[in-house]
Amino acid sequence: MPLGYNGRASSVVCGTERIHRPSGIIRSPKDLTTSFGPSKEMDYEAELGFFVSQSLPMGKTIAADEAKDYIFGFVVLNDWSARDVQFTEMTPLGPFNGKGFATSISPWVTTLDALEGARCAPSGLDLRGGGSTLAPHLRHGDENPTWNLEFEVSVFSEFSCRTH
Repeated sequence: MPLGYNGRASSVVCGTERIHRPSGIIRSPKDLTTSFGPSKEMDYEAELGFFVSQSLPMGKTIAADEAKDYIFGFVVLNDWSARDVQFTEMTPLGPFNGKGFATSISPWVTTLDALEGARCAPSGLDLRGGGSTLAPHLRHGDENPTWNLEFEVSVFSEFSCRTH
């Protein structure tokens, strides 16, 4: 199935900036009619974003063991979703306008060096020495290949989500 997922640098904003409610085509779940209007089903996803500290030639893949040489730091990231618009767009093209209207990042960057004390062995899938992955760039030999991080996300100063 074709998939369109657009994004643009102009939609990345500091986490303190207000996000506009996008309009789009929305399908009624009751009678499957469509209308154009503002999204009524906005949500966000608590994620981490990475800042890369050096250039990487187009088409080159970084192996997991090389990641520390390329990551400058982390930001809390949220790619906002207009779920009602997104679900209408999913077939046949995928999430287009329902996902490409805003991405928020924290107003600070936590450097990789600052997170050194949070390094730990993975709690789930262990890819040291290759594990069971079929993707060679995910295999690694590092004893502490990941980080144990906890962060919270809130909207309008109300607690919304905690992850770790």
